[in-house]
Amino acid sequence: MYFKKAKPETIQKRKEEYKEQFSEQIKWFEKNMSLIKGNTFLVDMYSILVTGSRPVSQKMLSSINAAMNNWRYDPVKRAEKVERLTPILEKISVLKDMVEAVDGNRINTKYSAYGFITSLLEQAKSRLSLTEKQMNALVKCYKKYKIKFDGQFNDKEIK
Repeated sequence: MYFKKAKPETIQKRKEEYKEQFSEQIKWFEKNMSLIKGNTFLVDMYSILVTGSRPVSQKMLSSINAAMNNWRYDPVKRAEKVERLTPILEKISVLKDMVEAVDGNRINTKYSAYGFITSLLEQAKSRLSLTEKQMNALVKCYKKYKIKFDGQFNDKEIK
């Protein structure tokens, strides 16, 4: 589909209009650009607001406002989530080390929980959350490997 490019006068008019009408959104973008730079959609929305290259639809505006309220782009809320998740990340790392010790060379087989635990660790780091079912699966995994881990090292002490 082909869209006719706007005239320079129209673009300039939009640019001035957007600067006034969407000043709160533009300030938010500029303040949080370091957190937003990975999201190409939001970067595009910012460039539209700054350049006036096209009209801003209601959907675009609602997406921008939703992002403004999202914890991912709020440094305070993000820091709270990181602080809350730090002990859980440490426990998952301990479990990962335990699985490595028990499974040894078999960590890349389908019988090892290593891949699952690594995947959950990465998700927890990127999304800063885990579901209740994922937490329950980690507890179940811990109980299973704790028995094997204790047995493995108790056998070595006896010999």
